[in-house]
Amino acid sequence: DSSTSRGLGDVYKRQTMYVGQFAGASGIVNVSGVDAATGYRSTLKIVHNQFWIGNWGQGAITVTDGGLVDVNQQLGLGGDVGSRGDGLVDGVNQATGLRSTVTGQYVSVGSTDIGTLDVTNGGLVSVSLDAEIGELVTTIGAVTTVSNGVLTVAGVDPGTHTAATVQAGRNVYVGHAGTGTLNVKDGGTVISGNNTYVAYN
Repeated sequence: DSSTSRGLGDVYKRQTMYVGQFAGASGIVNVSGVDAATGYRSTLKIVHNQFWIGNWGQGAITVTDGGLVDVNQQLGLGGDVGSRGDGLVDGVNQATGLRSTVTGQYVSVGSTDIGTLDVTNGGLVSVSLDAEIGELVTTIGAVTTVSNGVLTVAGVDPGTHTAATVQAGRNVYVGHAGTGTLNVKDGGTVISGNNTYVAYN
């Protein structure tokens, strides 16, 4: 299934939201645009709990042209064994200067299995606590799954000269217990409020 929010579209979800919740399922969420007349931005807000992109299945999310995703707790990509979650936060709305934005307490790229997140061309991911890339190692019976996360922060919006940015109020983990890759290039910026750990555990 897919869910799309554009223009004046606002979607509010009171509990945890899953995209690609079960094995074999797939889903896409697109949040894009700012209404020129009113300045209202397309918004997906998780009022309570978490937002999982690829829980046991496959999920993807794109936030573009000034769209906003506001998560009360954690945004996770690749939430459980056998899952894959991919995300793109790209660009700035040229008419208003609003950045494509994801906010929350935590972001986990490759929480339990495979996750990727590209923040590009002035896009912004801002969390009050931690950003984790390659978070967990999970063993079920004789099978061990090492999470694999890739976070890429790259590019400057040519119109507003705004750099792609990931900022964490507390820590950034690159390979917390799993495998993590952080790519920062072409003017991208990563900000950690406290510490940045590489191969933490």
